[in-house]
Amino acid sequence: MADTAAEYARLPASAFLLGGTRSPDYLDVALGELAAVLPHAKRFTLPGLTHDGPEDDGHPLVVAQVLRDFFTAPCAGPL
Repeated sequence: MADTAAEYARLPASAFLLGGTRSPDYLDVALGELAAVLPHAKRFTLPGLTHDGPEDDGHPLVVAQVLRDFFTAPCAGPL
């Protein structure tokens, strides 16, 4: 994604950007850049989790709950 974030500004789809506070810095930067340019993006950061949060050796139930909440929330149009 290096130097291409602006190209995503025309993406019409909704996006849920999920990261963890213990993920590598480059992922936080990438999510920040995407959140700034995507017209219909929501960003959520999970405290204390790494990029491996969804894995069995991470915290998959925490990630699953956030995703469940997001996908079952009432939708009033694009994020």
